[in-house]
Amino acid sequence: MIHHEAGVVWIEAKDESADLFVNGRACHRMALRGGDVITVNNLEMTLRCRSEEPETNPDDISEMSAEELCDRILEEQSEVESYEAGRLLGCQNLMLAIQAVRGLQPDLSADIEQDEDCEKLLAQIRDMSDVVNGQTLKLDDCEAELVAATALLHETHDRVSQQIENLMEQFRDLPLPGEMRASA
Repeated sequence: MIHHEAGVVWIEAKDESADLFVNGRACHRMALRGGDVITVNNLEMTLRCRSEEPETNPDDISEMSAEELCDRILEEQSEVESYEAGRLLGCQNLMLAIQAVRGLQPDLSADIEQDEDCEKLLAQIRDMSDVVNGQTLKLDDCEAELVAATALLHETHDRVSQQIENLMEQFRDLPLPGEMRASA
């Protein structure tokens, strides 16, 4: 639903399952500006606003009226709420994925309400990543040592095999005890 309220054009998804995006960001309710790209269920539209008043610089708040400032605050607050909702959803999905990987039964009713919990989780993930990276470097070093030792083992094996063949040839050339040799 698109409506005009207090000088601001708003778009609002009445159905929670509707795919509504403004400038590529998912939202359920957002204040709109001219040039915003709206995508609803894979249908893309660009908002064009006609104004009788001359356009002002949207970033210059000194040229805005009190009403425009209030509308701008509402718009930016809506963007922040949308961002925070997306961030919370992302943290919840991350927790579910971690629980699934760990083989735990995810608790779908649990909500992550504190940003602090998300930050702690991300710090733990970074720490685990550092530990895994350290272990990977150690494994790489061990693998390099193993490859070098294997190459040395092959070399030694080849030398021992050659020496055994030389000894076998020498034994073949020796006369057996009690054996007589004929000479002409």
